[in-house]
Amino acid sequence: MQDNLGIQTIDLIWQAGHIIRQYTGANKDIRHKSERDLVTAADLAVEQFLVEHLSALYPEYTLVAEESAVISNNAIPQRALYIDPIDGTTNFAHDFPFVAISVGAYRDGKGEWGIVYNPYSDELYSASSGEGAFLNGNHISVSNTDKLSNSLIGTGFPYDVIRSQRRQQVLSTMDAVMQQTRGIRRCGSAALDLCYVARGVFEGFYEWGLKPWDIAAGAIIVQEAGGSVSDMFYHAHNLYTDGILASNGILHQDLISLMQE
Repeated sequence: MQDNLGIQTIDLIWQAGHIIRQYTGANKDIRHKSERDLVTAADLAVEQFLVEHLSALYPEYTLVAEESAVISNNAIPQRALYIDPIDGTTNFAHDFPFVAISVGAYRDGKGEWGIVYNPYSDELYSASSGEGAFLNGNHISVSNTDKLSNSLIGTGFPYDVIRSQRRQQVLSTMDAVMQQTRGIRRCGSAALDLCYVARGVFEGFYEWGLKPWDIAAGAIIVQEAGGSVSDMFYHAHNLYTDGILASNGILHQDLISLMQE
């Protein structure tokens, strides 16, 4: 067990996963935040559970949770827990079991620890600063693939991609990546996609339009697994920038170049 991650925190995430499983196959009470962005009763129940219990465990931290967050780039908390109760809500609504609970702790913009848990596959990813990355307690690391032609890349699409000015950028980048790599996968949970980079399944992952809670935990896990995380222009990782690129490190500059095509 990593020093910075107590058993109580891990246990809370397991319990929150049980709440998600309880809603599986039930009436999910699906609502629309926008045309394509959903929220379900399970999102709200998991968030309420985590906020209540994590605030007691970490009283000095501001809790920034997806369904209740009101944040501004000009008022970023010094200490924050970024909580995504269900990353992959659309997957959950359709009983596609690629969903995750994601919690990441940051101090002064630097990641302290992160947990990502898929309650369907029972895979719990965790990492603490300087202590490595783990899957169900076992060390994981990024791949050592050194050629784009041998790489598998994960991506995602912003909810507004159909109507936004970003659509052409998304499509042109996807075309460039498809031409240079072995393939692209779009699974629907950025938190898990980042963990797949950390465990060496993907050589890279990129996406625009994500929120801090989507990537807070996964970014820490990638870095502690030996990978690299930046924006699309190789600037340092920042939860509040528009895009994220994570890789095994070896292919990072090559992927940056594809983002510019």
